[in-house]
Amino acid sequence: MHKRLIILTVALSLTLAFCGLAQAAEVTEDSLFGLLRAGLTADGVLTRGDFAVLLNAAAELTPAPEGTVLPADVAPGSPEADAVKNLL
Repeated sequence: MHKRLIILTVALSLTLAFCGLAQAAEVTEDSLFGLLRAGLTADGVLTRGDFAVLLNAAAELTPAPEGTVLPADVAPGSPEADAVKNLL
């Protein structure tokens, strides 16, 4: 029992020590909407690709490794292709 308590305490301490490193930077609504295509505000539709762009910006994701394959329904030349690759 004592050994389990020590292991739990150490694991919790390490988790809390690195907790601050996982926080994303503050993102404002204006900065996110600036990333979207101009057509979004006209029709009010948020596509899956637009959502991928927003998630990438909010989480500050790094570029996907070379060779990441896009889903069949995402065109390689689309503006959202890199964002979708990063999420994969």
